[in-house]
Amino acid sequence: MGDHFQCYRLEKGDRVKPQTIYIKDQFGGTKAVLGRPVMLCNPSFKVHNGKEYPVRDKKRHLVCYNYVKQERPRSQSLYINTQFGADKVISTRRELFCAPAGKAHLPGRGEPPRPTFPGKPIKMETKPIKRP
Repeated sequence: MGDHFQCYRLEKGDRVKPQTIYIKDQFGGTKAVLGRPVMLCNPSFKVHNGKEYPVRDKKRHLVCYNYVKQERPRSQSLYINTQFGADKVISTRRELFCAPAGKAHLPGRGEPPRPTFPGKPIKMETKPIKRP
């Protein structure tokens, strides 16, 4: 299994211009226009039912973009199974497109530094985890 992620809503983020991409997954392919970044997902340590799930790659972040324009996919009836249980669901539309991202903390206010991705290591600030 891979990392678990905790995602945070992003505000501002108006520097990236809409991008037209072609995407394809198990449900099909489409041409879509991505808007601004709306969510940042950090790899996260998790404890569930007494079992610990450590972060495997602390540099692996995701930034998710909303769709400005897209073709509606066909609905899919699905069975999902996670650590929280199994369920039957229906996928109805694409919500976000998430891409690997570099992340850097800003010192106060001002121009953001360019995250280094891929290549140079990202300077990470770590804090001890308080376990329940």
